[in-house]
Amino acid sequence: MRITNVGSLLRSACLFSVLLLIGCTACFADTLEAGFESPPDSAKPQTWWHWMNGNITKEGITADLEAMKQIGYGGATVVNADCGIPPGSVPFMSPEWREDFKFAAQEANRLGLELCVENCAGWSSSGGPWNTPTNAMQRVTTSEVRVTGPTNFSASLPQPPTKLDFYRDIAVLAFRAPDDERVRMSDYSPVASASSNEQPGDKLTDGNAGTFIRLPVPKNHKPQFAQLEFQKPFPARTVIIVGGPGFPQCGGQILVSDDGKSFRTVRSFVFGRSAFTNRLISLGAQPVAARFWRVQFTKAAGTAKNIPLAEIELSPRLSIDNLEAKAGFSGEAVLSSSDAGNTTAGTIQRRDIIDLTSKIDADGRLDWQVPAGDWVILRVGYTPTGVTNHPAPQEGLGLECDKLSKEALDAHWAGFMQKVLDDVGPLAGKTLDGSLIDSYEVGGQNWTKDFRAEFEKRRGYDPLKFLPVFTDRVVDNPAVSERFLWDMRRTIADLFAENYYGHFSELCREHGLKSDIEPYTGPYESLQSGASSGLVMGEFWTGPNYYNDA
Repeated sequence: MRITNVGSLLRSACLFSVLLLIGCTACFADTLEAGFESPPDSAKPQTWWHWMNGNITKEGITADLEAMKQIGYGGATVVNADCGIPPGSVPFMSPEWREDFKFAAQEANRLGLELCVENCAGWSSSGGPWNTPTNAMQRVTTSEVRVTGPTNFSASLPQPPTKLDFYRDIAVLAFRAPDDERVRMSDYSPVASASSNEQPGDKLTDGNAGTFIRLPVPKNHKPQFAQLEFQKPFPARTVIIVGGPGFPQCGGQILVSDDGKSFRTVRSFVFGRSAFTNRLISLGAQPVAARFWRVQFTKAAGTAKNIPLAEIELSPRLSIDNLEAKAGFSGEAVLSSSDAGNTTAGTIQRRDIIDLTSKIDADGRLDWQVPAGDWVILRVGYTPTGVTNHPAPQEGLGLECDKLSKEALDAHWAGFMQKVLDDVGPLAGKTLDGSLIDSYEVGGQNWTKDFRAEFEKRRGYDPLKFLPVFTDRVVDNPAVSERFLWDMRRTIADLFAENYYGHFSELCREHGLKSDIEPYTGPYESLQSGASSGLVMGEFWTGPNYYNDA
């Protein structure tokens, strides 16, 4: 029997391993140095390539691409933008533009460069003239009538505010009007004043958003305000501020006083960027009573020239703070209120809500035997937000597609990306290897055709009898309504991630493309929305403070 010297074998193995490691390290060092001297295509930087408002020539395309190749770029992302540049001779998506884009792909292929293209004109977000109102981003819209029973109600319900002549009903509900809704501030004849030279008269209390004053921009230690004075203390649980045209991002406080001299802070507020000028501030379950009410602004966006203010309305009704964001109207990020209570005073109870949806006909006419009491008949539907892509050349400007609908994104893809892919032919998925959804800047949406069914499937209950929350009413109690609104935002985020960003990535993969996505600062969960992306992108900037702080 042969006895093997195990110790010798181990020493030999260790020596071999050391020599192998030294050799690999030297090989790695050579590869690393070579990679720095001549980077592989996968490591080369790429650039944005802006095609500005039809100012395109084949000579310019070749010159740009050859310059990119010469300085070591690996490719570029084509973005068709406007930005106020005078229009050129090649309108977006014209036959000439399509031929030039095909030529760009051929030239990039000749030079060994990669191309990606923004999925629409502009850089936000997915819009174009091919998107119909049916496929546009949608939001909840409401109208209501008051009726006192017992009586037979037989009339057409007013259609809620509508955009682009597109409206679809969701439901018709009836509930007893909370007692607090009978109190109207206008019955108490408040006197309005302001810190500016322009005094408001009745502009802030006439119920007309078209009449407004302009407060100066607040400066350091010099806030600006508008004030309402009552003959006796007026109790309120809600403050509604209606901005005028160009209402900026701003912040400040709600102040009250008993004598008009000594003021105390009731609530602070910050209003972000939003297409909605009605801003609601809840003061909580317990009403605040005071003779003097002041809306004081202490900061405004650095770009603001003034603060246009149209209305200040105080109400004793119970409300939900920052409803525009919590219900998904504005698209702003928001947390649920931490102090939402369980009070039932001034609320609507789900068990008392009557579903009248089946009783309304195609023309909006309702026949209903109204029980005794004061009732609100609420008609709820949805309509387009009307938002468009930007900054797009006129020929590429159109409605943003519905972010919660795969069918709407399919129609948008067919309107632009599919045509581009057909034009470049065999270079699709090769030289043209990606499509981009850039930064999200098109606001909120909170409904789509199948939203009710999607909500019930994902959250486990029917949202129908919570719909009065969209009118700033509290259903059951504040805590329950806050949880419903969280479920709304959770469902919106899920549909954004699956039907917009996720489906976009699916379409890209089906056509051999990478999906490049900037999934941040939108009405969704960024990590969830970016999970499907082939290339997750972002941006950063440095600059002055956005607000003028007092």
